[in-house]
Amino acid sequence: MIIRVLIIIFSLWLQLRLGFFSLLQQSLQRTSKLLTSIKGFFNPLFYYVIKFF
Repeated sequence: MIIRVLIIIFSLWLQLRLGFFSLLQQSLQRTSKLLTSIKGFFNPLFYYVIKFF
């Protein structure tokens, strides 16, 4: 009986951890996409500034 409860708690904990990690991964992917878009926007600007000076 106790073992069954422990297994249920462990499986719930694993599901929570996996869900947390997948959420973290999704947010990291979103931020990296945002950073790449910002970089793509600023790269030509920096290029022109360097060329200008």
